[in-house]
Amino acid sequence: MAECKAKLAKLIHDGKLARCPTRAKYFAFLKTAFKNHVRSLIQKHVYCFKRSGIKPPQKGALNPPLKPIRLSLDDPDAGIQVGSWDNQDRPVDFLADFEETLLEAERLVLRQIVEPNELSMRLAEAKRPEHFCARTALSRISTEHLAAGIGMPHQAFSEIVYRIRAKCRKFVRR
Repeated sequence: MAECKAKLAKLIHDGKLARCPTRAKYFAFLKTAFKNHVRSLIQKHVYCFKRSGIKPPQKGALNPPLKPIRLSLDDPDAGIQVGSWDNQDRPVDFLADFEETLLEAERLVLRQIVEPNELSMRLAEAKRPEHFCARTALSRISTEHLAAGIGMPHQAFSEIVYRIRAKCRKFVRR
């Protein structure tokens, strides 16, 4: 805070703010000056122990200070890319691995949730009002329609969905 006040005093003393013709230019100049000052302070102290975790060398020591390692998300020389696609992390593979932990009825319900069959889509379309937008038709398939699409009572379908969610949470944690 004190450094920003000193910066403001220096700007006023040097007459830099008096050159701004309008109020908007005055505050824009002031904002830029403060941002640049704070940025330079950060660069000045980037190698201190608080920021880098590396203790500065003792005065009179011959070893130069170690610079922290800089990582980049799109560095081509890095061994791993954060944004790179790994084939083992595909959603299809995740579903296949997760389905192995489910019972047969749970697999049937999961497949119905992931990709509703034709009957459930027709049931949802039949219940849709006439003025309803066709673009959002697929997002309005209710659990009642999904249950009826596979010939299961709605209550049983909802209980299985609840069990699938619990198993999915456990599966993701391990």
